[in-house]
Amino acid sequence: MVLAPIPPLAIYVAAGILFGAFWGGVLTLVGNMIGSVIDFKIARTYGRNLVERKVNEKLRTKFDKFSEKYGSYSIFFLRLNPFTSSDLFSYLAGLTKIKTWKFIVGTFLGLAPLVFVQTYFGDFLVKENQFLFSLVIIVSLIYVVLLIYVLIKMFFSRNHNNPY
Repeated sequence: MVLAPIPPLAIYVAAGILFGAFWGGVLTLVGNMIGSVIDFKIARTYGRNLVERKVNEKLRTKFDKFSEKYGSYSIFFLRLNPFTSSDLFSYLAGLTKIKTWKFIVGTFLGLAPLVFVQTYFGDFLVKENQFLFSLVIIVSLIYVVLLIYVLIKMFFSRNHNNPY
């Protein structure tokens, strides 16, 4: 989950299909929490210095005060949205002065409902409906083929431009 090329919805639904609504939810929530904390710590360790060098001190101070006061609420509401990148907001939060424990609480409380609803969807709706199950398999295969194509294209274009 540190930089997952697979959309979270696909992971949650697949976990529901494979492990059931409860255990699929637990596993994906734990994995998502670990990945989010890693993202947060990477940004906090390596990105904060860049922010301090590049962003005006007055603006940075206002942003830091806002993030300390409302950061956990912001993280909570951003996590509730199923269409946003979990990784992106973890990295952005790491650039702020939000306390780590507030980030973890906001992330957990925001992700838990989304994760369990989507694993439930995978377990009880997709697995039991042949059409939806087939659709998920077909879309997943198309996604994997496209991902492999992009990775191969990137690999060969990088090697083609590099004579060594």
